[in-house]
Amino acid sequence: VELTPGWTQLPYLLDYPLALNVALADYFDKAADGDVVKSYRQFAVFDAASQQWIGSLKMMQPGTGYMLRRMGEDDCTLTFHDMQKAAGRSRKPAAAAYDTDGDASLFTPLHYETNMSLIALTEGAPDLISQPGDEITAVSGNEVVGRATADEYGRFFLTVSAREQADVSFLLSRNGDVIGQSERSVRYAADRITGTLASPYAIKLHSAGECRKGLDHGHIYIILDGARYNVEGTRASY
Repeated sequence: VELTPGWTQLPYLLDYPLALNVALADYFDKAADGDVVKSYRQFAVFDAASQQWIGSLKMMQPGTGYMLRRMGEDDCTLTFHDMQKAAGRSRKPAAAAYDTDGDASLFTPLHYETNMSLIALTEGAPDLISQPGDEITAVSGNEVVGRATADEYGRFFLTVSAREQADVSFLLSRNGDVIGQSERSVRYAADRITGTLASPYAIKLHSAGECRKGLDHGHIYIILDGARYNVEGTRASY
């Protein structure tokens, strides 16, 4: 596969899944810090210090489309080496056993054609600082447009897919409860990368308090003084 600076569509040319670091082994000596590879719902960033891809994307799957953002200024070639053939094996492992791109915790709506990626953590009162296992949900209007779970460092590798120029805000959940909401929104832009491994984007939160937002089958609702409303302000039954 010929790669150029910036974004390149990256077909996966093997017919069985491989761990990302194995699948892209040929690219390690050509990669630069901050290179990004992404699918529709997941992405990973190349960390030059550890020589690893870090993020939500763990596996490359046959039949899945990818894109790679190359930070280097020169063109290069990526070769996918057939590990099964080299090992003399003919049986391919079942893709379903490795399928992480359908993980519900990485929800991204399928009716948009583009996405953007955020490496983020949350800031605010001590109880609103993101912890491992917390969930961040991206919302635009009344629609959930992305969701991710914090890693062991409290970082979110969040893929968002929405209308171009849409305003996207965030909800922080812990143990199933929405505990914080963002003070300001970000503007959606296709293929944007926000935040880095060394300096994640800080989502500033305030407490949900007595008026809080929640999620129900991908839709947003608001609870005020114990009553439930949709985002248009119409009271609804539970």
